[in-house]
Amino acid sequence: GKGACCMVHSGLNKLLDSPAFQSMTFLATIYALFAFDLNLAIGSKATDPVIDYITFTVFAIFVVELILSLVFISGYIQFFFWLDIVATISLFFEIGFFLRITSNMAFAN
Repeated sequence: GKGACCMVHSGLNKLLDSPAFQSMTFLATIYALFAFDLNLAIGSKATDPVIDYITFTVFAIFVVELILSLVFISGYIQFFFWLDIVATISLFFEIGFFLRITSNMAFAN
């Protein structure tokens, strides 16, 4: 009913504003900015899969944040939406297993 919907809405809104969620997205942003380049500089082939899975997790965090922000933050669809959507899409291209899947699909045609 309506009460349950309001409780879910309120809970998700509180999650979005919580210090824990804000800290997680902050750390995910720092990771997204530097991990790929650091892996290129000091990583090896052996670290690539680990970085891919962590980057996928960060990508998922960004997608969840994007969806929650669209639902709960009025005026979000202006500047910050576009900034977040470009950042999230660009992160997709740093995930090795996504690139292999999409390149295989492109060459299969």
